[in-house]
Amino acid sequence: MEHKLVKIFITDDDQEDLELMEEAILKAEPSARLQKFTNGRTALEFLNSRVDDDLPCLIVLDYSMPVINGQKCYII
Repeated sequence: MEHKLVKIFITDDDQEDLELMEEAILKAEPSARLQKFTNGRTALEFLNSRVDDDLPCLIVLDYSMPVINGQKCYII
């Protein structure tokens, strides 16, 4: 059985929260590949530059951030 790579994006403006989420995710899935962002705009720009087969399995997005927050973050 083939093991699928788990890609997860985490977006939060609080560095401590990013580290806590990273620790929790890697404890549950040590082989996960994490990509961290500190605001919604950089996360969207990164997502829009990816091809379909390089998109994450999960996106964790803080609801309250500067620049673009979880409430206004969407892909056009």
